[in-house]
Amino acid sequence: MTTSDTYLIDLQVAAEKYFDHPTSRILVGYKNGQIAREFYTLDLFDLIRDKIIIVHVPEYMFSMSMSFFRGMFSTSILNLGVERFVRKYEFSGRDCSRTIEAGIKDAIMFDSNIPEFDWDDEIRNSPPFTPRQQFPTVGKINNFVKAVTKARDDLNVALKEFRAK
Repeated sequence: MTTSDTYLIDLQVAAEKYFDHPTSRILVGYKNGQIAREFYTLDLFDLIRDKIIIVHVPEYMFSMSMSFFRGMFSTSILNLGVERFVRKYEFSGRDCSRTIEAGIKDAIMFDSNIPEFDWDDEIRNSPPFTPRQQFPTVGKINNFVKAVTKARDDLNVALKEFRAK
């Protein structure tokens, strides 16, 4: 890999320039993650096929919250898929691997729409129910469980690759 194949993102630059508390030692907030995403033009870099993005979390920072991670990276995870995301984005500096793993899982579970099951539509179209009724239907729940299980299995494969790095 040559330097032209890589791009360095130093989160200290965005923290100093845009965040509410530029001297903060914790990267927090979904909104701040979105600001960082826009500042570093990640949508553009996601389109460039062979570009590796090295995200540097300065050692002086205590941590990166999952909400910040999701604000900055959930769009990339959903657009690229987990496997391509963990190949494209490398993290250096402060060890945030637990946040990254949890953030990837949350992005898939909460930021994506699982096409086999539209929960909001099901709730809108359901009549009031008693505790003995099944909610919403066994068939749709089974489709939802299958979709979540497949997403979990895909995620576990990608996380094994991420840990192996």
